[in-house]
Amino acid sequence: MLSMNRFDRFLWLLTLIGLLIRVAAVFVLNDYRAPITAEYGIVAHNLVAGKGFTGGGWLGPEQPTALNTPLYPLLLAFWLWIGVPLPFLAVELVQAALSALIVYLIGKVAAQIFNHVVGTVSAIGITVYPPLIYFCKQVSPAILTAFWVALVFYVVVFFFAQPTGGRAALLGVVWGMGLLAEPILLAAVPGVILLYWFRQAPSERWCSVWPLAGALLLAALIVLPWTVRNYVVFHRFVPLKTSFGLNFWMGNNPNATGFLYQWPASRCRIRSRLSERPILLRSTKLNGMLCCNAKHGSGLLPTLIAFSS
Repeated sequence: MLSMNRFDRFLWLLTLIGLLIRVAAVFVLNDYRAPITAEYGIVAHNLVAGKGFTGGGWLGPEQPTALNTPLYPLLLAFWLWIGVPLPFLAVELVQAALSALIVYLIGKVAAQIFNHVVGTVSAIGITVYPPLIYFCKQVSPAILTAFWVALVFYVVVFFFAQPTGGRAALLGVVWGMGLLAEPILLAAVPGVILLYWFRQAPSERWCSVWPLAGALLLAALIVLPWTVRNYVVFHRFVPLKTSFGLNFWMGNNPNATGFLYQWPASRCRIRSRLSERPILLRSTKLNGMLCCNAKHGSGLLPTLIAFSS
């Protein structure tokens, strides 16, 4: 069995290999000059323009939004703001680095929970896992989300190996930042913490209660400015983002495709000679933009692109 030092070196070697694979994929796939940036790019450009965290474009009227948590749009805005020649190449290379670091984090977590053999197999699997390679070239928070999930779980394991105030503070900071990247950690982290907590001996459990309470408080303080901003802007309690109901509807309505919502062409009653004409739909729970595009001269193929205000 590999010693811990040798095991760590092996994980870093796999991380380097994973980085080379991911960087190569970014350049081979060549989607960094004018990539699709969706709502993340809209918000990032508005941030750089001094308009704050606002939507616009296909999101509808230019107004404040909490459709997504702020960390990923801020990452895009940073590279747009500093003015590098190919800002989205920089973003994709950062994503490649974060994706490669997941190799080390997952390897360490698996080794700590199980053994070095499981850690080795897990790290090798992550090194060549296709989605973690492909999504490096996508302007989407997929890689950032995966990185923060892996990092938070790594820090949880690190904390329970020796519960101290310093490790609890690290857990709180990482968890709070992770929530600003992916709200799923709001439910996932407490679940993992409880599993570890119940695995401890009864005499050890109470020793970790106060450090964990401190970690929870620190995470809440990190998220608090964003929650306060949402309350001031929307006049209601929005802890992190507003897109859950929208995404649930888009993925489960009768015309869902599994990717985007396709409005049946037979229900389109728009008469227009233009190849593209937006129609704004309004209801109490949903705003949407119906874009009807001419396709092969056979009529209009409308696509509903919905957003939450």
